Amino acid sequence: MYSPGLKKLGEELGLTAAKGRVYGVLEGFPITMWDGAGTKNLLLVFGEPGDDAQETRIDLSELLPRELEAYRIQELHVDEDAPLVSVVFFDNPGTLKRMRAFLQEALPAFRKAGLSRYYRCVQCGEKFQEGVEIALAGGAALPVHRHCEAELHGDMEAQKRADALEIRRQSAEALRDGTTLKGVLGAILGGLVGAIPWVVLYMLGYVAALGGVFIGAGAVYGYKKLSGRAGVACVISAVIVTVVMVFLATLAGDAADTARLILTGELAEINGLPAGTFNLGDLGWYQGMLYESPEWREGFRANLLQGYAYAAIGLILLLLRVRHGLRARVDKKTAKDA
Repeated sequence: MYSPGLKKLGEELGLTAAKGRVYGVLEGFPITMWDGAGTKNLLLVFGEPGDDAQETRIDLSELLPRELEAYRIQELHVDEDAPLVSVVFFDNPGTLKRMRAFLQEALPAFRKAGLSRYYRCVQCGEKFQEGVEIALAGGAALPVHRHCEAELHGDMEAQKRADALEIRRQSAEALRDGTTLKGVLGAILGGLVGAIPWVVLYMLGYVAALGGVFIGAGAVYGYKKLSGRAGVACVISAVIVTVVMVFLATLAGDAADTARLILTGELAEINGLPAGTFNLGDLGWYQGMLYESPEWREGFRANLLQGYAYAAIGLILLLLRVRHGLRARVDKKTAKDA
């Protein structure tokens, strides 16, 4: 996606804003810009610096008139396998001004170094005889002939379908060899272990909902530990286990706190009754009475929602790692088959 400010910058530079990207050709370079989470991102496609296709290593930072920090650049990465350069900017007030300065200063320096002299079509591999033509494919502006564009999009769609089929194949294989069932058991055990901090925090009087992070993370970790696989089944299992365990942990935490009050005699004191009035045998009865209280239900609902919010944090952090690992396996398998 792109912000209104990034779109305006693109318009000033003669670029196009469409399909979540600001892109075009600037100083002879195919360029793509978009907004990330706390960042602004830029992708450049370099050409060949000479008539031959031999690889030429150039230290881009030496071509810049200023240090990377002056442009608020968080990362400048040159792809080892493709002529792609990704630039990540810290998204703070004034970053667009720094991006404009980078484009106005860096691109002419890159062009002077010959990095946009020759381009080849990413589909057919032929050199462009005149100015480079581009198309937005896979979220990036790539050098491609107009007559090759349809074929490129077709190949990319075919690759997406192949990747989806590979993920399904791996999930089906996991079901056949039983690893999914082991993973579900692991998610349950991980969720149970993650629920322990919740109950402890509740009894100590802290914000027990923080324990939701451990429940969500425990469910994902437990699945991966027993299954050894991480795919769609992992996501579904972890989410279901987390939803159930957060609910049960909230109930258990409240019951454990009531048990503590009974053992210390505080429950009788709170209700203005003589010490020793309650014992642990009264726990179920007392909790049942609490469940009928609108005030208790309102507090329970608030704790539950907080728990789900924190659990989502634990889930998302680990599921992102799962997603990256799954993609890496699919890419490795695809490269091996190729």
